[in-house]
Amino acid sequence: MEIEFVESKDDYRQFYKEYFLNIFLSNIYSIVIFPLILAFIVGSNPFTLWKFLSTLIITASIFLWYIILNPFIKINRNLFKHPFYDNLNNKRILITVENGLKLILIDKEIMLNWESIKSVVSLKRYLCIFLYDNRFILIPIDSFPNEALRINLIGLINSKLRTTIPKKENKSRPPYYLGLLCIIPVVGAFVGIYLIIIGAFKFKNKVLIISGLFGIILSLIVVGYFTRDIVKQRNDLNKSIEIKHFTQQKLNALVKDIEFYNLIKNNYPESLLQLENIDPSVDIVDVLPLGKSNYRRNIFIYEKINNKYRLFSIGPDGKPQTNDDIFPTIMTTDSSRIGLIK
Repeated sequence: MEIEFVESKDDYRQFYKEYFLNIFLSNIYSIVIFPLILAFIVGSNPFTLWKFLSTLIITASIFLWYIILNPFIKINRNLFKHPFYDNLNNKRILITVENGLKLILIDKEIMLNWESIKSVVSLKRYLCIFLYDNRFILIPIDSFPNEALRINLIGLINSKLRTTIPKKENKSRPPYYLGLLCIIPVVGAFVGIYLIIIGAFKFKNKVLIISGLFGIILSLIVVGYFTRDIVKQRNDLNKSIEIKHFTQQKLNALVKDIEFYNLIKNNYPESLLQLENIDPSVDIVDVLPLGKSNYRRNIFIYEKINNKYRLFSIGPDGKPQTNDDIFPTIMTTDSSRIGLIK
């Protein structure tokens, strides 16, 4: 079998683009799906759009750089150092012989034994024969007079590779059994990430990738379901603390308004509503308990006792004289100067 072909600088550049595009398509799961999962984990609980988008863009960019762009740039920089790059645009002849392939250049012949050939890859426009010393022979597809000759060359090389390269006794197989661990919450998420990585990079196996995605999604659903109440309780607690602090400040301000009323009228008011006659901006509304629809009537508890008074909030439970009642915290060196009692 004899093939005549001519290589050009543009052939090498076009081959690298086509070759790395093929790598990109074969690693689309890791470049797209894994960043999506990581972005969902970072941006959830609660979901934040800017965290989700920023994590997705950064992670996808890192994967794309290390898998595709960085190797592509390095190879293009070293393009002129390729051993077969000399004397381009000259006719070359590839001949199949019993011991391997003979490459006839314009000024020399190179004998390549079958043992020196690593693999053969056929792309849309080029056929590439990779060698173990990192060299490769690039043959444009249109150099073959017919499709049958190209298929025969690929079949011949692959058949020789199977007979010359001994099979490994302990050849690794896809660890499908690890998929069983994906049904265990939390553990399944870590196992799922591992299966996605080895499925995308090592075995090129869709079953492993799908199993990994299943483990991650299942863990997110289960953990999210059981932590939903915890997150809700935590949010309610934070909200309750904020409202209690806000109520405390309102009570402290209200004590000052009551004392000001006493200074003007020389008597404490019978009701907090009387404070509004002097200053309509006085806030006497108790926002606790939460969820009360007509809270205009839910004013702070005020009791005038002789020339003293009691003032407090009924607290979150909506009942007076319980442990969650909230009282003013007025710091004064002489408590006799104000009428507030507890």
